[in-house]
Amino acid sequence: MPDRAGGVWVHGSTMTFAGVEVEGLRTITVPGGAKGQVDVTSHSSGGRERTVPGLKAATSVDLEFLLVPGDAGQSELIANHALEGAVIEPIVVTLPDSVLDAGYDQLSYSYTGYVLDVSRQLPHDNNPGTITFSISVESDVTEAVVASPES
Repeated sequence: MPDRAGGVWVHGSTMTFAGVEVEGLRTITVPGGAKGQVDVTSHSSGGRERTVPGLKAATSVDLEFLLVPGDAGQSELIANHALEGAVIEPIVVTLPDSVLDAGYDQLSYSYTGYVLDVSRQLPHDNNPGTITFSISVESDVTEAVVASPES
C-alpha cells in the first residue's frame, strides 16, 4: 500500500490547448475560481455584517513552459494571443501514468480559456529560456479519472 500522505511527482504531465499538445511544460496551475461575497446586511442583522456566496470570480492562471521554438502547441497559444478578441479553446492537463505506480488515480483537468498575455524569459546565464502564458479561465474545471491503479 502506498504512503497516501507522501504525494506524487507529476513530472511528465501533459497539457493540450485547442487539442494540440504543448511541449516543455514546467509549471502546472489548475484554476480554482473563488466565489465572491454578496453583502446582505440589514438593520435586522443583529449588528453584524452578513454575506452570502455570490458568483465565482473571473480568474486567470499562468502556465510556464521551457521555450521550444517551433513547437506546435506553443505556436497555437501564441496565435490565440494574436487574434482580435477572445477565441475560447479547450485546455486539458493530464497527470502522468507514473502516478498509478504510486497507487493514485491518473487525473485530468479540463477547462476552457484564451490567452491574455505571453512573456518570454531569455536568460544569458546558461539557463534555458522560458515562455509563460497567462490564460483567462472561462469555465469551471472538470476533474476526471483517466485510469485507476490496479487493486
